[in-house]
This record gives sequence, structure tokens and C-alpha cells, in this order.
Amino acid sequence: MPTQKYSARFKVKSVLQALKYPDGVAAYCRSKGISDAFIYRWQSQMLSNADSLFTKPSRATQVKVKRLEAELQRKDSIIAAVTEEALELKKTFALKPYKRLSPGDRIELWDMVQRYSSYGWSRQGICRKWGISIKTFYGFAEREYRLCDRVERVQLQTITLEEHQAAREYALAHTELRHREMAYRMIDEDVAYMSPSSVYRILRDYNLIPQHTLRKRDNKWDPHRSPSGADEVWQSDLTYICYRSRDHYLLLFLDVYSRFIVYWRLCLQMTGETVRDAFADALDETGQHPILQTDNGSCYISQEFKSLLSRAEIEHHYIHPHCPNENAEIERVNRTVKEGLDPVEAESFAHLNQLIKERIEHYNYERYHSALGYVTPFAHRAQIVGSVPN
Repeated sequence: MPTQKYSARFKVKSVLQALKYPDGVAAYCRSKGISDAFIYRWQSQMLSNADSLFTKPSRATQVKVKRLEAELQRKDSIIAAVTEEALELKKTFALKPYKRLSPGDRIELWDMVQRYSSYGWSRQGICRKWGISIKTFYGFAEREYRLCDRVERVQLQTITLEEHQAAREYALAHTELRHREMAYRMIDEDVAYMSPSSVYRILRDYNLIPQHTLRKRDNKWDPHRSPSGADEVWQSDLTYICYRSRDHYLLLFLDVYSRFIVYWRLCLQMTGETVRDAFADALDETGQHPILQTDNGSCYISQEFKSLLSRAEIEHHYIHPHCPNENAEIERVNRTVKEGLDPVEAESFAHLNQLIKERIEHYNYERYHSALGYVTPFAHRAQIVGSVPN
């Protein structure tokens, strides 16, 4: 819908009537079918231009205006004189507008330029005789040059038929390779030289792209399910603790049912060997055989850690990627432990280890847990199994 335009007289009249309207500006705008925002905008414009309307310009301003008007008149007279002179020159030399050349005329012009250039004729002079601009000549000269000499451009990046066939045969002989690795292997083995994207297009044309297989997950496992007893499901996680400008890693193993931290260790590295040794000690100290649930951290998916789980016949389940809420219990424990811990107070690594131990003992034996009916994890676990690890 086009925007309606209002004259200056209408704007001034509407502002004055709206300000005098007994029911207010909004009622006046509704009666006239216009927006009240227009009234306030026009009022603001009137107030901002009040000085130019009611204030007489100063002597210096008047002199400046007259000087600018005289300068404008002088430039107008110069433009008129130049225009008149150009028209006279056009009549005198009978200049014609530039014309369009047919394909035959273009070839003839190019031949003439080639022949007459050796006699001192410039391209601009020849184009003036033909009645065309030099820009028009340069626009088609390269194209006509290729046409006359029958020169075909060859793209250096074009994949030849032999390279295409070599890439296909190499792909059939190495079905385990993907297109990126295959491209660089063919270069190293002097088979074909092409980019990974070109290899991918060739494989796609022959339907030779290997299907990506995702890691199978146990659909029966529900990470949010509540265990029926103590030591049925453990959760494990690593959290960062910065001490003296270096990251240390607090490794925790939590019994989901009783919320009791069954084992912990402050590690200097986050590797598969570190987590493997800590979990082995946790199994030896507690004597339990739980189901372990972790995230997809590099230490939990390492071969070192998997080998221990295989020997101990421990059932291991991963949470879904980017879903830390599936490990909500131990994530909340990480926060609780770190809230009352200030690494700056530690005088040494051993002292930091002692502070963490005190904080975990406070969590296990003194802090009331709301999810357990406001009893400590120690008391809740003692009611179930009758004893807890030291």
C-alpha cells in the first residue's frame, strides 16, 4: 500500500487543531484517520524550524547568501557557454553517435587494426574513423582475436579422461579409503593429481562413497532411570581445579542411589591410564561390581580404560553427546564440592589434596541432601548396605 503524502499546510493545520481539540490529540487523530505519531513528529519539526521562521537573519548571513547566489549565477552562465560551444563544435565537425558493428564489421576492423598499426596508425584514430569508441573496440577485440587465430584455451585444472579412469580404478582397489586420504595417496603414488573435492565427485558419480557408520548405542539403556539399590549404578566425571596457574583434574566416582562419593582422586593429567588406575583402585577398595555411566570424554573412550572394563566385566554406558543433564547427579556434586573449595588457600599440592578430602568428607558425612529426604549420603547408604567404604 503506497504511503500517503501530506502537504506542509495540512501538517501545520493538523498540529494546531490537534492541540486545541477538547478530547486530546489521540481523539483528534482517530477522527481524522491519521496516526498520533505524525502529530508529534510535525510538532517537533515546527519547533526545530522556529528560528528560521521568526528570527531575522544577521547582516553577515545576508551577505553570505548574496555571495553564494552570485557565484551560482556565474557557474550557470559558464555551463551555458560551454554547452553552446559544444553544440557548435558538433555542427562544425558533423560528429555522429557511436554505432554498433555487425560480426563481419568487427572482423574487418580487427584486420585493419593489425595491418595499419605498422604504418603508425593508432587504434583510437582507426576507431574514430569507424565511428566507434575505443572502449567498444577493446570489448570485442580479444574475442575476435581468438576467433581469427583459432586458438582454444585449455584449462589447466581440467581432469582428463585418463585421470578420471585412474581415480575410479584406484577407488575400487582401495575401498577402505575416503576421498581426502585417497587424493593425497594418489599424488604420492603418482597415480593422478586432483583435489579431494574432485575425487569426491568422481566417487559420487560411480556410487563409490563408503557409508559412514555411527557407533551403535544400547537403546534399552535410560540414563535418567533411578537405580533400585546401592552400588547398582556409578557415575564418573572429571572437573577442573586451577591451582597456581595450572589445571588439575578432580576425578569422582558417585553411587547414584545413595549420592555417596565412593572414590576420588586429584590427577595431574586427564589420560586413559590415569582414569584406568583410579577406577581399578575404586573397585579394589569397595569390592563392588557396578554399572558405570560416563560422558564421552577422551579418557573414558580410550583403549586403556576399555581394556580394564573388559577384564573386570564392567557394563559401561555413555550419555548422549552434549547432554550433560544425563549425568546430572555427578555434575551437581562437582559444583557442591567446588563451591566450598578455594585453591588459593592451599600452600602445596599435598595441602590442596587435604582440602579436597575435607570437603568431600563434609559432603558425605555432614551435609544434608534434599534428594535423600534431608539426610546425609552416609546415613542413607548405611541404612541400605550397613557399611560404607572408609
